[in-house]
Amino acid sequence: AEMSAIVYSFAYHVFKEVDVPVGILNCSFSQTPIQAWTPRIGFRDGKDDYTKAIYQKVLETDPTTPEHKAAWEKFYADAGAAVKAGHAISTKTPGNMGDNRDASWLFNARLNPMIPYACRGGIWNQGWANIGEGIVYYNNLHSMIRGWRLAWGKPDMPVYFNQFYANGVSETPTIGAAADMRFGTWLARDIPHTGMAIQIDIGGGIHYFNKTLSGQRLALHALKNEYPSTTLTTNQFGAGKI
Repeated sequence: AEMSAIVYSFAYHVFKEVDVPVGILNCSFSQTPIQAWTPRIGFRDGKDDYTKAIYQKVLETDPTTPEHKAAWEKFYADAGAAVKAGHAISTKTPGNMGDNRDASWLFNARLNPMIPYACRGGIWNQGWANIGEGIVYYNNLHSMIRGWRLAWGKPDMPVYFNQFYANGVSETPTIGAAADMRFGTWLARDIPHTGMAIQIDIGGGIHYFNKTLSGQRLALHALKNEYPSTTLTTNQFGAGKI
């Protein structure tokens, strides 16, 4: 009951094929955006303006940086000006201090402590929290995977991710932010040593109908690339022999 259904399905199908114990670290947390799981160093090397803006927020929180000093000086100056003018003071402070869903928070709390463990690879499934952000999911996947690899010191660490499912009461995909998010995910296949599993044929709401299938499809990537001597004999989820 405490395990992610997708992670459990992934682990079960890998174990079933390799027939040796496989350790799985489950660090998932409900309703969280991808930015929260990205290490600070993942944003650091981004070349696009979107990623640079997130990294700027992270630096504004770090009291050792000039960005922090400048941002807080401006915050207090603006607050003083608002008081003199008789206006309300903004309570939004500089940086990524919104809550535990802000950039890098959940990586720091739940994933970073796992880094001493040996890690063969990672899997990622995104839920509802980024549905409205669209195409920049491409940038976020690059940042997260880059950051994980830097943090673990494994530049070729494989990471396999799911494309967003067909959310809502209808299983028919629609044009909009969720479609752009799917497209951004598809484009992120340009990251070396990654793979994408589709879920567009899986319908349902926030907690959709068949997470077992999502885990099985991610397991196919791992079995093909990380356990190349394995021969898949099951075709129950669309797999022939690899």
